[in-house]
Amino acid sequence: MSKKNGLGLKQRLRGTTSEERGAVLDGLPYEVGFGKPPRNTRFAAGNQAGKRGRPKDSENLDTIIKEEFDAKVVLTEGGKARKASKRRVGVRQLANKVASGDTKSFALYLELLRKTGQLVQPQTGETLALDDRDIDTFGRILAFLDVAETAGRTKTPDVAP
Repeated sequence: MSKKNGLGLKQRLRGTTSEERGAVLDGLPYEVGFGKPPRNTRFAAGNQAGKRGRPKDSENLDTIIKEEFDAKVVLTEGGKARKASKRRVGVRQLANKVASGDTKSFALYLELLRKTGQLVQPQTGETLALDDRDIDTFGRILAFLDVAETAGRTKTPDVAP
């Protein structure tokens, strides 16, 4: 059989519907071959690939993550070598970044607090009790904003604590 429009069998079958595919395959000059396996071997009963499923001892993603984050690493603190889990080291690094003022780390820290239940959102209608120290802090923040707005700069004003 000659190639139709210069295309091989694979190219002709690729862009066809199931009916067109059947017509193309039925028109082939051979009974068994590419695209036409022997009828007695097609879809044998009970012959399904992977019927036993995933073995019980195989690792899944949860197991791999747990093992990797529980692995111990050696770190030096104050001249002494200590072992700590990667999980603890990661949390410590996050805490150090939050303490240095990294805003992305702080947002991640707040999200972790919320997910672990340590950050409780106030109920609607609930008011927060402010003490004198909080009110003084708000006053200093407002003074800073007033000075920055009038001066057109963001340098810290000389406000006594």
